Amino acid sequence: MKKIITGIIVGLISLAITFATFETFSWYHFGDIPTEVVLFRLIGFFIIVNIVLTGGIIIIRKSKKSDEKKF
Repeated sequence: MKKIITGIIVGLISLAITFATFETFSWYHFGDIPTEVVLFRLIGFFIIVNIVLTGGIIIIRKSKKSDEKKF
């Protein structure tokens, strides 16, 4: 259950980062319908951000487990 909740939170954070980045750099505005190119870039960027955040969480969890084993 903890992994599912973490996955949902990571997905929402990734989505927020993706839209915030695209809005900040004026690549996409929320009121517009995205073209195929913009949609492809949105999906690709979302996947990359999601992988990076998930990888960071995995690394943090492994380091915590290794710290617990030392004591």
